[in-house]
Amino acid sequence: MQTPFWGDAATGLPGNCIYGPDNKRVAEILHTNSRHADEHEANAALIAAAPDLLNACKLAGDTLAWLDRMAAERKFSEDMRTTEFRAALETVRAAIDKAEGRTA
Repeated sequence: MQTPFWGDAATGLPGNCIYGPDNKRVAEILHTNSRHADEHEANAALIAAAPDLLNACKLAGDTLAWLDRMAAERKFSEDMRTTEFRAALETVRAAIDKAEGRTA
């Protein structure tokens, strides 16, 4: 079964919940409305993907930090340390901090 998915009679799992890998519940929907089914499905996908997205951000952040260190040690050209590069690095770090509950 592809994740995320809603529980239903076919799965034998409660229908007000969204499940991820290994049939683990990742969210419980308290109020559902069929008019917003597409939005619910999009939210389910985002919720189920959150751990993978966080891991991808961590990898990107580690890579950007490594590139920054290499540039600082002049192992790469100074052009690598542009304002855009630093902004990207700070954006990734802020997203990781927010996901891990370290926002101000």
